Amino acid sequence: MKKMTIFLAVAFALICASTGLQAQKALTGTEYFSGFWIVSVEMAPEYSFMASFYTNEEKKFVGSVSGSDGSFQMLDNVKVEGNLLTASIYNPEMGTINIRIEKKDEDNATGNIMDGSSAIICKRYVPEKN
Repeated sequence: MKKMTIFLAVAFALICASTGLQAQKALTGTEYFSGFWIVSVEMAPEYSFMASFYTNEEKKFVGSVSGSDGSFQMLDNVKVEGNLLTASIYNPEMGTINIRIEKKDEDNATGNIMDGSSAIICKRYVPEKN
């Protein structure tokens, strides 16, 4: 009976390992930030925009933003360290705007723009299934 219990325990462990039932590693870095994000400025939700982050053909992690008015602009100086993303964007009226985004959970991040003067809320964009 003891040999049967050991055999079943080993068999179960092998099945779990081969089918991926082990705990999945939480995403960090560029893996976490890759994709589309809906970004809202906390004090002015009417200024929400879509941000996207991806690795380009040159293997460089880059980002862009697009507004509800159809505007599109690439982000500058995109850097990711662990759960933190920093970038900047140039606005003719305001100059360079620094962006800081930090992972909150798997689908949400928080941060600020303009060196902390405006909080932002970021939610991973997941298309609705029809």
